[in-house]
Amino acid sequence: MSIAKLIKRIIIVIVLTVAILFAGLVGIISVVMCGPSENARDLMVLSFKESSALKWIPGVYLSEAEVDEIISKNSVEATDEITDTSLLNFGTGDLTLQNKEAIKVEAVSGSTFKGHIMEISDPSRVFVAPKGAYDGSAGVDIETIANNNDAIAGINGGGFLDTNGLGNGGTPDGIVISKGEVLYGGNDTPYVTVGFTNDNILVVGTMKGSEAVAMGMRDAVCVKNEYAPVLVVNGEPQITSGNGGGVNPRTAIGQKADGTVVFLVIDGRQASSLGATFTDLIEIMIKHDVVNACCMDGGNSSQMFYDGELISSPSSPTGARGVPNGFLVSR
Repeated sequence: MSIAKLIKRIIIVIVLTVAILFAGLVGIISVVMCGPSENARDLMVLSFKESSALKWIPGVYLSEAEVDEIISKNSVEATDEITDTSLLNFGTGDLTLQNKEAIKVEAVSGSTFKGHIMEISDPSRVFVAPKGAYDGSAGVDIETIANNNDAIAGINGGGFLDTNGLGNGGTPDGIVISKGEVLYGGNDTPYVTVGFTNDNILVVGTMKGSEAVAMGMRDAVCVKNEYAPVLVVNGEPQITSGNGGGVNPRTAIGQKADGTVVFLVIDGRQASSLGATFTDLIEIMIKHDVVNACCMDGGNSSQMFYDGELISSPSSPTGARGVPNGFLVSR
């Protein structure tokens, strides 16, 4: 057999294999979307709608009104509550614990997900770092941001402009404050804002950028409620309806009453871990005695770095997505 014929046969086999896999995937989606299980359908719709590239798929099978109804009955209720800093008074932490022994990392899992939870005993070590200058350039992964800031650990932070799923991860969608300096935003548009005060208290809640500055935030980022809702405020888990979102990769940050900061990253969109709902995140945070918590950007942005390596598993085969900033832990 000539080399040309061999190459031709290999190409045919590859094309046929891809076509069969694609047809099988379309068949599975069609069965779930049009099948008898409303719960399975809702989970699939929510999971697709929370993604950047695949949010159009539910519209192939359902009307816009039907999709909107599914989203409305499977969500986390928006809240006007903001962290009451007077309820927390743990001082500035023990600054002698600035080493990796003061960080604890454990695996977490549920029926549809696997991931990692990290506890940082000293909240003064946690800060926001940008990907670099906000000049329109693309975002970078958390490992790069952490290495550029000599950090021992980190997770992805706030949301970014992603019109039609074509954003490059480099332009924040809201205010960014790092070490007391406003690096981006500061507008009067309300966003879900997550950050630390000068007293090292994690504050979560919907507020304007100007309000975050007036509150004395030293490090903060913003996210949109529909993609990254508040999970726990002042010790109260937020109300969820239905499935509480789709199953997807997730990132969240929280704080215990003693000041310990909690990072949570759930892997998703892969055979070993489909992902978690917002309800799953709330249950994990409450189980770990977190009193204030909020989601960060999710999907392929979800990533956790620790002690020289990425310990989360990105949902994309090409690796973790570039992001505009992250919450890091100093050495």
